Amino acid sequence: MILPLLLSAGLMLSAEAVPAAGGTTAPPPAAAPAPQPKKVCTTTTDLGSRLPVRICRTPEQAAAIAEASKQALQDMQKVGAANSQ
Repeated sequence: MILPLLLSAGLMLSAEAVPAAGGTTAPPPAAAPAPQPKKVCTTTTDLGSRLPVRICRTPEQAAAIAEASKQALQDMQKVGAANSQ
């Protein structure tokens, strides 16, 4: 009972995919893929792990992370210097 239903559904779908005999349709022009930004990859090993992890970022992301790390280090050094006096 299910087999005839599946066959008839398949025939209806295939009939919709075939264009009319009188009309010709050209396939839509393929859009050129957007260029992917170049990435900078680094390999790091997390603390407590033996497996290296490869991390890829755009140069802008890498620069932002480096700047944030530098600022965090400077902030920690300021707090440490203030506490030692």
